[in-house]
Amino acid sequence: MKLGPIWRALETRSELACSWIDTSQHQDPAMRADVLTLFGIPEPRARVPATTKRGEARLVHMREGVTMALTRDRPDGLVVIGDVDGSRAAAEAAHACGIPVAHVEAGLRSGQAAMVEERNRVAIDQLADLHLVTEEAGVVHLRDEGVAGASVQLVGNPMVDALHQIRDGLGAEEGGGADPRRVLATLH
Repeated sequence: MKLGPIWRALETRSELACSWIDTSQHQDPAMRADVLTLFGIPEPRARVPATTKRGEARLVHMREGVTMALTRDRPDGLVVIGDVDGSRAAAEAAHACGIPVAHVEAGLRSGQAAMVEERNRVAIDQLADLHLVTEEAGVVHLRDEGVAGASVQLVGNPMVDALHQIRDGLGAEEGGGADPRRVLATLH
């Protein structure tokens, strides 16, 4: 979902040649196809094969797959989104390859260090060269962790942007606007 509005914004920049890597974080092919179609996202340039591994073994598997793609393509930068294992593995791979990392949703914190997502957030932010923050509290968290200055940018929330993009498209197939009686829910 978050990739949709980010992809749309990136593809408006004619000086950028964008592609993306599917880390197979979410393994349901139907869900993946629905999201790609909904947001007009092309197929990935590379796909890390899905794995049943867990924990560190899963991170290693994803990191190796992303490293192969980055070594082949040598992009000028890598944008990672959120706090999932695939984002952490991609940030670690890019950092190891000397490729700058931009983290969308940087600085988000729950304060629950036992959560995998919280550990991923902190690890990605430590590797990121550009911290794209979605809310003011993220700026404060990063500052408290010693990250400040031009590398921290308050940019808005891709989930809110995705909601607006979907809302604006509801009813478009009939030529009308969004039906005020519809409810849109995203569940995680």
